[in-house]
Amino acid sequence: MARISASIPEDLKDELYQAATDTGQPISHIIVEALRSHLDSPDTNSARGGSVSFDTSALESRLGQLATEVRELKEQLHSRTPPKGVRFF
Repeated sequence: MARISASIPEDLKDELYQAATDTGQPISHIIVEALRSHLDSPDTNSARGGSVSFDTSALESRLGQLATEVRELKEQLHSRTPPKGVRFF
């Protein structure tokens, strides 16, 4: 195992020690897991130029819904009758 040294804020150190006490795990284990979690996150991967894979079907579905809503709003804007629930005085 490699050794590193890092400076962290005092309050974060206190939280780290408390987490170690609460879970019964070594401080080094908590730090390693936190680093792994951070380095494996999609935000971190994209910032490092890594590829991020995810299911695009939900995104495509939502984009389709939004496109439909935009078309309907455009039609309402060009219509002579007000949208349902809107009254002109």
